[in-house]
Amino acid sequence: MKTRIFISAFLVFLSCILYGQPTAKLYLSAESQSSQIRLRWAVDCPLTWQLANRYGYTLERVEILENQVVLEYPKRRIMNEVPIKPADTTVWIERFDLHQSYAILSQALFGEDFETSFQVESPLFQAVNQSQENEQRFSIALLAADQNFEAACLAGLGWIDSVVESHKTYLYRLYINTPDSLILGDTAKILISPSAPKSFPKITNIFSVTGDKSVFLSWDIKNFNGIYTDYIIEKSSNSRQFLRITELPLTISNDGTTAVFMDTLDLNDKPYYYRVRGINIFGTVGPVSDMVQVVGSPNFSAYPQDLTILENGKNVVLQWAFEENATQDISHFLVLHQSSMDAENAVLSRVSNRQRSFNLNLSKLEPSNYFTVVAVYQNGQERSSYPCFFQTIDSIPPAAPKGLLGFADSLGVVNLQWAKNTESDLDGYRVFRSNQRDQEVIQISKTLITDTIFFDTISTNTDKSVYYQVIAVDKRGNKSDFSAIAEVKRIQQFPPMAKLEDSIAAFSADMFEPLQSPRVTAFADRDNRKIVLSWNTSYPVSEVQIFRKKDDDDWRLLEIFSPTKNAYEDKKLEINSTYHYRLKLADDKRNHSPVSVPIRVVY
Repeated sequence: MKTRIFISAFLVFLSCILYGQPTAKLYLSAESQSSQIRLRWAVDCPLTWQLANRYGYTLERVEILENQVVLEYPKRRIMNEVPIKPADTTVWIERFDLHQSYAILSQALFGEDFETSFQVESPLFQAVNQSQENEQRFSIALLAADQNFEAACLAGLGWIDSVVESHKTYLYRLYINTPDSLILGDTAKILISPSAPKSFPKITNIFSVTGDKSVFLSWDIKNFNGIYTDYIIEKSSNSRQFLRITELPLTISNDGTTAVFMDTLDLNDKPYYYRVRGINIFGTVGPVSDMVQVVGSPNFSAYPQDLTILENGKNVVLQWAFEENATQDISHFLVLHQSSMDAENAVLSRVSNRQRSFNLNLSKLEPSNYFTVVAVYQNGQERSSYPCFFQTIDSIPPAAPKGLLGFADSLGVVNLQWAKNTESDLDGYRVFRSNQRDQEVIQISKTLITDTIFFDTISTNTDKSVYYQVIAVDKRGNKSDFSAIAEVKRIQQFPPMAKLEDSIAAFSADMFEPLQSPRVTAFADRDNRKIVLSWNTSYPVSEVQIFRKKDDDDWRLLEIFSPTKNAYEDKKLEINSTYHYRLKLADDKRNHSPVSVPIRVVY
């Protein structure tokens, strides 16, 4: 006994040291129901709850309005003759069978102990242990009281005022009867009229997922927090007569936004109906939700097995096995194809549930192929085979590229172009260069080129030609023969001195004012998803050639056009990429400017 006195005194002393003198905080709610007003309250900490259980509450009612007119002399009345406290243990025992909240609250109020983590025989650790036990009792008691209003009243946390008049408005005041030396008192107040309108929201957006004789129901509860504390689930087999089945537990998501309920179904392939209603802390039941129909379905496990692929002349034959006793349960098979494991599945065909093979022409296949067969059951369930890989035998290289042409400008920029190959399995091109026609060529393209345009840069310090060739490569790595040689002549910026001295008169006669290289500016307009280029010139422009490369790629001709203004908008962009631009202009006499200095833009 002395130990318990010491622990209680120590807890009060500890609270005073940590927080100063403790202050009671009361929270009061009210709801009018026909000819009565129901009140519910709670405190904010275990110590206040324990003191309130010991000293009790006092509830006061003051009549404020009558027929919406303020009373000159408000009528005051103490509602309880004795302090409002938890009922005796014998009263609780009689109600255990009515609802689980009675047993839980009784255990929290009068149980001998709650299991805690500290078991050290020391006054200090016993005090900590007692504090943890009180917190557990307090939390469980409030939770149980929220589930059953009658049990909350029995625990001294609720009250029913049955002597009310609909044309009056009442002010209720609640306080704890504790001495000021133990805890600073708090008074909770609430104003309410029995005629106050009441409306409760309907539960909406109930989702269902069915399985083998089972169903999961879920609905969003974040909009009902503070309105409903529990939910009633009702079930029917004919959509007319519903029975409450909420004896089974509800699961609330970790973030407190979703309620989940699981139920078993007696039969598969038979419709069942569910609806949900919310309950608040006063036991008021909200309106029923829309009805949800569910149908359980067997969990089928048979799937296509032993998928094999055999070549048969110009065709390939897919074959698979499937349990014969499960054939009647499926609607059909789907034959799916992928060119790689990362590619999307394409449906090649839908075949009968009795069929166990499928023919496909070799010419329609990619170099690499993945096939899958899916069994589609009558109820919509699908069971898939494991993928089967098939690689076509292809040793035939693509044709050599044709139509290779190239020209160089005065700055040494070479523009190469050629005709596109027609092979369906073409992967790209590689570009080669040599300084002499009969010299071995060297590959100058860093990566496989998928376009038919390529830009190179050469020196202009000599008048010797440069020679280019291109090969095509398919997806199996087969390489074509070299294309025909394209000779590109260098354009010297300054003619040799000997020739200049011999023909200076002719050179002067033919010389024209050269076009200046354009000065280019650019900026990224991310709001409108574009890069804007602009340029300034001292001559009229009849043609603009825009070259672009991305990051470390090769230069490509982006567009050739006749401008209406000195600006261009590039909208074929990818986020977080770096682009480089160069411009080449032509006047109305078809004189071309040098290519502009590259400009870099980060998009």
